[in-house]
Amino acid sequence: QDGAVQQFNAGSSNTLFTITNAGVQLEGIALFSDGTIALSDAGNHVIWQVNPVTHAVTLLTGTPGVPGRTLGSASFAKLNQPYRLARAAGNLLVAADYGNNRLVVVDRAGAITNVLNSTNASVWYGRSDDPQTSSGTHLIPMVSPVGVALGNDGGVYDSEVVYSDIRKISTPLRPPLPLSLQHPFSPMGIALDASAAQLYIADLTNNAVQVLHLGNNQTETFLDTSAGILQPVDVVVDSTNNVYVLNQGTGGNGSVLQFDQYGNLLGTNAVGLALPSALAVDNFGNV
Repeated sequence: QDGAVQQFNAGSSNTLFTITNAGVQLEGIALFSDGTIALSDAGNHVIWQVNPVTHAVTLLTGTPGVPGRTLGSASFAKLNQPYRLARAAGNLLVAADYGNNRLVVVDRAGAITNVLNSTNASVWYGRSDDPQTSSGTHLIPMVSPVGVALGNDGGVYDSEVVYSDIRKISTPLRPPLPLSLQHPFSPMGIALDASAAQLYIADLTNNAVQVLHLGNNQTETFLDTSAGILQPVDVVVDSTNNVYVLNQGTGGNGSVLQFDQYGNLLGTNAVGLALPSALAVDNFGNV
């Protein structure tokens, strides 16, 4: 809530950026389908958007410091203490608009396009006769929603702190597809394997080698810091699918590591390099 956003990977963490606006109170975080980071700021009554590569922060929707409940385009829309965010298909977000006692749908351009109707709902209080339905005598209106989640059937769930209840609203929203990139990365050198089915990527700032499976367009981490990867800038795959990684390091500790196709370390080919930038391997395995 001091404005910092951290990334956690393989047991380590680092601060990606910090929102420095006065009164900042970050409450929710979600990714759009293009990897852009969305952050709800209850202190400023807005949702920020952050470029995943440059970490440049811009306003997505709302007016900083001005609460309201206006629907419409990003230049007119207003929120009141937005809390948690959830991603939906179609590059949409569902936001818990805490101060307005409602859930809203936010599109990629920042327009607030819909308010989810809580009259068509089921509510759980932790009672033996849960859930209460729209026709039940114990159904209460939505008050102060905090958490939000989207079910596989399109139902939107929220948690409400005043009456300590969980609500499910039936909606036409669809659950999102998995993000093909597990995190924004900084691609440097790339290399195809012998079958041209896997593309290996030297991911500089994440201290990793990613592999893009071209058959299904899914990306996963092949090597990380636990394998000795430190600011990799180039990668080469030989005819037997051994993977060579050039670590640039931080100055004077660059290295060349060799792995088999399963990620097992085969050897260290060079150490003590001063900020190397490119790598090539000939047909005899010379680097």
